[in-house]
Amino acid sequence: MAIDRRRALMVSALIYVLIAVSTLLDKTTVVDLSFALTALITGSALLLLSAFWHQSRRFIIRLLPQSVCRYFPPIAE
Repeated sequence: MAIDRRRALMVSALIYVLIAVSTLLDKTTVVDLSFALTALITGSALLLLSAFWHQSRRFIIRLLPQSVCRYFPPIAE
């Protein structure tokens, strides 16, 4: 998030997250609905992250030391 590569981050993590959460739900009690539930959870999380990207990035950048922040692109206002 700090380097502000929104699409690359979301696309590269999407398949991994779908498989990981689906496997987790398969190993628990929710066997029949695991992939549908995974898609719903992942889609909701990506939608929220996309909608609040700038606020989330601003929060992350503020947590980093100033000496590190100078290497990242400026925060969009």
